[in-house]
Amino acid sequence: MANYLPEVLNATTQFGHTGIPALREYGAVLQMAARGAGSLAEANTAMNRMLDQTAAKRAKIEKALGIKLKKNGAWIQLAPMLKEIVAGLISNTH
Repeated sequence: MANYLPEVLNATTQFGHTGIPALREYGAVLQMAARGAGSLAEANTAMNRMLDQTAAKRAKIEKALGIKLKKNGAWIQLAPMLKEIVAGLISNTH
């Protein structure tokens, strides 16, 4: 896991999440993802793709779902962003 965390933490900086709190949270997520993915390497690849794609498509996601993912001109962190995306998906399906 120590081999993969630097890569994941690098990806999380796109969401303003750094330091020990990011290490704890994303380390735990990586462990859970590894259970479902079959291996830590596969989980790492999937998690990094998800983080990169979410960051790259934030503006498109906002427009498609009619939600705001910025606060005071800056992108919100990943956890609240995912909550907004899920709420937007739910409200757009009803």
